[in-house]
Amino acid sequence: MSQVIPATTAMGGALTAIEKTDWSPLAGKIVAVWPDNDDAGSKYAQAVIAKLQSMDAEVRLVSIPGDKPKK
Repeated sequence: MSQVIPATTAMGGALTAIEKTDWSPLAGKIVAVWPDNDDAGSKYAQAVIAKLQSMDAEVRLVSIPGDKPKK
């Protein structure tokens, strides 16, 4: 039996306000947040994590391997 793991991306990228994305389908879910590998991506990921946690989602931040390029 295979397991389905849905994936999505946020609307507009790391410089867009998080309010431009409908996060409601993730309420109460277990969510992995994988940020872009730059400062903007890190800041956006932290804002998304706070938003998801306010919706009772269980959130895990993916650590980007050190050998990956920026962006």
